[in-house]
Amino acid sequence: MDSFEEIWDQFLKEAARKEAQISAERKRVTVFLLGPGFPHSELDRRRALRDELKKLGINAIVMEDLPAWNKGNLSNKFRDIIEKFEPDLYVAIFTRLGRSLGITFELGFLTALLGTDELKKRLRYCLETRLDASKVMSAYVQEQLPMTTVQVFRDDSGLLRAVVNFVDNYTLS
Repeated sequence: MDSFEEIWDQFLKEAARKEAQISAERKRVTVFLLGPGFPHSELDRRRALRDELKKLGINAIVMEDLPAWNKGNLSNKFRDIIEKFEPDLYVAIFTRLGRSLGITFELGFLTALLGTDELKKRLRYCLETRLDASKVMSAYVQEQLPMTTVQVFRDDSGLLRAVVNFVDNYTLS
């Protein structure tokens, strides 16, 4: 029987190997961060999240920061982003202060474009604590929650942890 030290060393080696594997896989994942653009602080929150994800080797898209497309409307821009970047994950961020009309439209658009079965494999929700879902989310959006993975966050560091966990779990699946 192995000693505790031998088992511990083996455990640490395996953990380091798994961590290196996850770190390498993160670079292959593209995340589309869906969320409110108003108030402006909510857009800034997604931008800061994107920047922190980039430091960890995770590619992330904030639609508002991509240049306007010549096709003239947001629906075409949204579809073009999906077609050009082919995001692996879509993270829908709902906050207490943010307006949710745009994200509700985006979720409906994704459902129509990808289909429910494909979307539920790739959609994740981040909900801010103390969020009153009945006031912020349509019944349609609330219906989607049980189909996928949901994380609740209290602050920006919790939001970052939630998205990194989504990415890491995606790479392991």
